[in-house]
Amino acid sequence: LCSSLARLGYPVLVIDMDPQANASKTIGRQHPHEVLWTTAKLLSDKTGPFPPSPWYDTIEDDVTLIYGHISLTKVERLMMSNAMPGLALRARLEQMALGNDHIVLIDCPPSLSLLTVNALVASEACIIPLESGSKYSLDGYEDLEELIKDVKMVNNQLDVLGFLINRFDGRKKLHQAMCDVIRRRF
Repeated sequence: LCSSLARLGYPVLVIDMDPQANASKTIGRQHPHEVLWTTAKLLSDKTGPFPPSPWYDTIEDDVTLIYGHISLTKVERLMMSNAMPGLALRARLEQMALGNDHIVLIDCPPSLSLLTVNALVASEACIIPLESGSKYSLDGYEDLEELIKDVKMVNNQLDVLGFLINRFDGRKKLHQAMCDVIRRRF
C-alpha cells in the first residue's frame, strides 16, 4: 500500500506500531534494534526535544519509516498509568515536520490494544484488513467496531475508508466464500 501511494506521487510515512515490527523488517533498511528513533522511543521518551523528522529511508522510493520495536510492549504497559493514555501518538505527530501532502500509514498490532487505540486517535481514517482464507477474520470485527465508536468520542474525524481483503487465493473455495461474505456484509 505504501509503495502504491508513493508511485502515485505522494510522500508516505509508515509508522510501525506493532511490537513484532514486521512492517519495519519488510521495508526498512536496518533492523529495528539498529536505529535510534523508534515508535517505542517516541512514545516513551519524556525528555525531548524530539527531532522533527524521526524517520528513516526505506527500500521503497518516497517512503519513510518510523520503526516498530519489541519494547512497544513495555511502552504500552507504561501508557496505562498516563492520565490520557490514548493521546501519545497524536501528540508526537503534531510535533513532526510533515507536509500537507504526506500520507501517514500506521501499521497496528493484530489486537485491540492501547497501541491500536493510539493509532486510531491519531488518524483521520482507517482501513480494516480482513483475511479471506480465515473463517475467524470476522470474529473480532464487532469488538473493533465498538472500539472505533469509542475512539470517535475523542477523535470525531475518524472514518472507516473500507475493508482490505488480503491473502486472497481465488483458486480456493474457502477464500471465495469468505470474500463473498465480506462483500455482502460490508
